[in-house]
Amino acid sequence: MVQLLQNRKDGSVIASSARLKLKNLVHSLGAADYSWKRMFSTVDPNYAEMNREDIIDRVFSTSNRDDLAAALETVKNMYGSRWSDPSLVQKFQQVCNAFGIGYDELL
Repeated sequence: MVQLLQNRKDGSVIASSARLKLKNLVHSLGAADYSWKRMFSTVDPNYAEMNREDIIDRVFSTSNRDDLAAALETVKNMYGSRWSDPSLVQKFQQVCNAFGIGYDELL
């Protein structure tokens, strides 16, 4: 019980839920215009050996707002051709909100 309260306090439960929302969204988006491995291995070469879900778990496990905003902006750019669909934009906005980042904060 103490651990559950600590998780709620430090935001890890929220982050877990937000990562699940992101995974569901990218699954529904299909293949990215630019691969997850290619994009994120520029930050850390270890990402080249990981699958998309593992990359999401690792990249989006931070509570640093700037890092989260940069990662969400990267995802937005990776799926650039999909954002003409307003329903997908709305879903991505919900993902951003789940991480505590406003969609309008992204470039």
